[in-house]
Amino acid sequence: MRKMDRSARNFRFSFRLSPRWVFRFLALSLMAIVVAGCGGTTVVTTDEYPNPLLDKYPYSAGMVISAEFASQIYQETNKERGVKSVDLGPAQTAILRNVLSAMFTGFENYETRPESLDVDLLFEPRLEDFQYALPSETSVEVLEVWAKYAIRISDRSGREITDWAVTAYGKTDQRFMASRGTIFGDAVRVAVRDLGANMILGLPRDDGFKSWLDDQSKVRAP
Repeated sequence: MRKMDRSARNFRFSFRLSPRWVFRFLALSLMAIVVAGCGGTTVVTTDEYPNPLLDKYPYSAGMVISAEFASQIYQETNKERGVKSVDLGPAQTAILRNVLSAMFTGFENYETRPESLDVDLLFEPRLEDFQYALPSETSVEVLEVWAKYAIRISDRSGREITDWAVTAYGKTDQRFMASRGTIFGDAVRVAVRDLGANMILGLPRDDGFKSWLDDQSKVRAP
């Protein structure tokens, strides 16, 4: 393992995330919602997100975004629910890229897992579950969206550090929306913003990641 500057030795304890920047990140993370039709609404989320301003970890990171993940579409099989599909790929890819590139000093994108790594950490995300509940199904005036992700993190040698679970949640009050497409799109927007915030706040708390940081401190110790 390569040695790094001693000034980074206690970085784990100096990493700070200002609540002001979390709030700003959530407030500015807006994405366009394209809605087509009413009977079988198609919701397409696009990748318009700001880069959060964070204190960076003194390590390089890479992310593997497969073609499947980048173009992932949720298909609704129940026609009575009124939502045809949700194009999640561009939005989830953008939020992951922007957050991780803001957290580490160096960042690389990969379409497939490289045979040898030239970064300190490799992130491999996958969507494990996506669900939603319509107001008519819950007897309340909100539409809710849930998503569950797993992000495999490996070190430079290819050893798995952790399989990090990250969730996302969004909801919208239907009383202020003109159509089901609009309310659904807004709930997805909130959920993707929530994914970004949970990544920023959750990674420093992950046991596997914390253990890896401890190991790096020992390597750098004189």
